Amino acid sequence: MTFGVGIQLCYSLRLMPGQAGMRAVFAGNDICVEMPRSVAMEWAEGEAVGVSHLQNVGEGRRLEILIEKDFECLEDPMNGVGEELYPNPKKVC
Repeated sequence: MTFGVGIQLCYSLRLMPGQAGMRAVFAGNDICVEMPRSVAMEWAEGEAVGVSHLQNVGEGRRLEILIEKDFECLEDPMNGVGEELYPNPKKVC
């Protein structure tokens, strides 16, 4: 995502074998959310739309992390062409 000349925000989701919980890491212009592989696979293959976690960031503050599935658009079917989208559960065949 570009915010101006030379300013770009990058984000990624990293699956971590054996990790106990989710966490977000911010370095430079990169946000990386790490989550246990088992949780990611259960979410990706299941009915749940999203998975969330509250991460302690110090001084009594918490960061809310929310990862959601990206569904096919119902009103503009060309939106997102070429992306890996989940079938929209509201779509009537």
